[in-house]
Amino acid sequence: MSVPDRKQAQGDRPNADRLLADAAGAAEAARARVGMAVADLTTPRGARISASTRMDLARLLAALVVAVEDDLRDRLVASWRGTAPASLIESLETSTLPIAAPILDRACVLGDPELVAALLCRVEAHRLSERMRPTGPLAQPILETFLQSGDEPLAALAMALLIARSRRANDLDAATVAVTDLPAELQHRLAWRIAAALRHYVLQTGALSAAEADRAFAAAVPAMLAGYDEDGSLEGRAIQVARRLHQRRKLDDALLARAFGDGEVALATAMLAVRGAIDFTAAWEMVADPEGSRLTLLLRGTGVARGTAAAILRDLAAAGVGGADLVQRLEAFDRLDPLAARDALRLWQCDPGYRRAIAELTDGLAGGNGR
Repeated sequence: MSVPDRKQAQGDRPNADRLLADAAGAAEAARARVGMAVADLTTPRGARISASTRMDLARLLAALVVAVEDDLRDRLVASWRGTAPASLIESLETSTLPIAAPILDRACVLGDPELVAALLCRVEAHRLSERMRPTGPLAQPILETFLQSGDEPLAALAMALLIARSRRANDLDAATVAVTDLPAELQHRLAWRIAAALRHYVLQTGALSAAEADRAFAAAVPAMLAGYDEDGSLEGRAIQVARRLHQRRKLDDALLARAFGDGEVALATAMLAVRGAIDFTAAWEMVADPEGSRLTLLLRGTGVARGTAAAILRDLAAAGVGGADLVQRLEAFDRLDPLAARDALRLWQCDPGYRRAIAELTDGLAGGNGR
C-alpha cells in the first residue's frame, strides 16, 4: 500500500468506527423499542396506562427534574461566583441549556418505580376527581361544611387543603409539579441524583476539582431540602383533615360518601387511610384498583356499611374505576367476613419498606422459577 493510500485508510478509520458504533446503537434502540412493544401488548388491559397518561407522566417528570436542577444551579452559582471560571458560571446560568436531564437519561436512572408511582397517583387522582365532581351546584360542598363548622383547627386545615388542591390542579394543567408534592424519601433521592448529574458535568468541564465540587454539592442539596414540607402536599393536607375528623369522632360513613360524591378523591382516600390505619399511598392503590377487589377489601375492613359501600362503588364505577359489575362487587363485599378483612389489612398497615421487600422477593422468586 502506498503512503497516500495508507493515510487515506487511517483517515477513514474514525469514520468507519463511528459508523459501526452508530449502527450498534441503532440496533440496540430497535431491540429496546420492540421490547417495549412486547411488554405493552402482553400487559393485561386493566394494568395499561393510556397514551395521554404516559405523555402527562413524561411531561411532569421532565418538569420536576428541571425544577430541582434550576434550584441547585442557582445555589451553585451563588457559591462559586468569583471563584469558579466564568465559563462554568455562564453555563450554569443559561436556563435554556439542560444539563442534568440528558445525563440522567443516558444513565437510565430516572425510572424509579416509586417516583413514577407518585406522579401517576397525581395524574390519575386529578382526572378521577374531575370525572366524579358533580356538574351541577352542590347544596354545600364538604370542604365548605368544614370551613363553617366552628371547629377552628378543622377550618384551617380545610382551607390549607383547598389551597393545595388548587395548586395541584394548576400544576397539572401547566405540566409542572412542586417538589414539595413528593414524599420526603423521594425528594432526597431525586435531589441527590440530579446533584450527581451536575457534578458529572462540572468535572467533565475541568473547571473544578472533585473536592471543590463535592464541598459545594454537600452544602447545596441539604439547604434545598431543608425548605421542603411533606405535609404541605395535597395528600398531606388531606390526611391532616381526616385525622382531625377522626380525633373528633366525626370520620363516619356519611362524610366518606360525601367526599366521594363531591369528587374530593384525595380527601376520601385520606379518610379511608386514617380509618384503616394505613398510609395514603396504600389507600390510593386500593381505591384506584382497576378490578375493585382491593377497594372492596378496604371498605369491608374499615367497617363501612353496605349502603355506603354500594354508593362509593357505584360512584367509582360511573367514573370508570373498579369494574362495571357492581352486583359482583357487592356480592363479594357481603361474602367477605369483616374480621378476615381487617386481618388482611394488617400487611398494608406495616412499613412501606417491608411491603416493598415482600413484593420484590415474591416477584424475584416467581421470575426465577424457584431456582
